[in-house]
Amino acid sequence: MYGDIHLFSLYNHLMNMMEITAQMRENKKIEFKDQLKIVILLSVPAILEQLVGTAMSYIDTAMVGSLGYKATAAIGVVASTTWLFGGICTAAVLGFSVQVAQYLGAGKNKLARQVVCQSILFNIIFGLCMALVVVAFSFYLPKLLGADPSICRDATLYLAIVGAFIPFNMMAMLHSGMLRCSGNVLPVLPLNSASPNRH
Repeated sequence: MYGDIHLFSLYNHLMNMMEITAQMRENKKIEFKDQLKIVILLSVPAILEQLVGTAMSYIDTAMVGSLGYKATAAIGVVASTTWLFGGICTAAVLGFSVQVAQYLGAGKNKLARQVVCQSILFNIIFGLCMALVVVAFSFYLPKLLGADPSICRDATLYLAIVGAFIPFNMMAMLHSGMLRCSGNVLPVLPLNSASPNRH
């Protein structure tokens, strides 16, 4: 019974948000209370996603720690590299998300679809190039960073696996970004929380 009430309340909030969004697109004046409501409804899932992501990284660290100090050290050596390439990939994805959000907000749905198609093609090509670069560097980077020879093999293997999955990670980020742009913020949280590509 309580679950049904909760779902009904959530449905009402979503319908109200869609009505407010429709008013915004028609350039109608919106009360401050409604503006605040839509900001909260859009931001809470994103905040929860970041909290879940942080919790997942703690869990990952604990799981790796149980494998021993060498495994932890191997991942630690290349961690900054994974963050660097992760940031570059995120920047490539966000650029398209901003364009799609602007076109959807202006009611130019056809242009938004064109940008989505371009973004998918670009992210496949860019993701494959990035994957090749990371996998190629993975054989040399741990030694260049001064890693102990006993952990170089594990560090190389970890970085190569992370690099190989860059195209898939980019597509997941792209699709979740497009869902956010279209106002579908709620499905993004479970999709990104279940992503295996969090470092």
